[in-house]
Amino acid sequence: MRLTFEYTGNLGQGLSPQCLHMMDNGIRVIYLSADGMVKGKEAYPPLGIYSSLTFKDKGRMAADLGVSKPSLKKVAHYGAYGFWSSDG
Repeated sequence: MRLTFEYTGNLGQGLSPQCLHMMDNGIRVIYLSADGMVKGKEAYPPLGIYSSLTFKDKGRMAADLGVSKPSLKKVAHYGAYGFWSSDG
């Protein structure tokens, strides 16, 4: 048996979005602004229901500027790490 759940939504303007589902059941979205700044949003699904998430803006997430080619990886039971290129 195969079960597939998919929810889509427009969270605003940004480039190269990366999404992480964390152990606290929160959703973190990390993306690039038009000028290459790393920014983020987060949401916590009430009762684990993902169809009506409300994302809160977390603002700037890293000091790097001119960021490109972001890539995030999640390691079960440890957390997440990421890589990107930066001009500055």
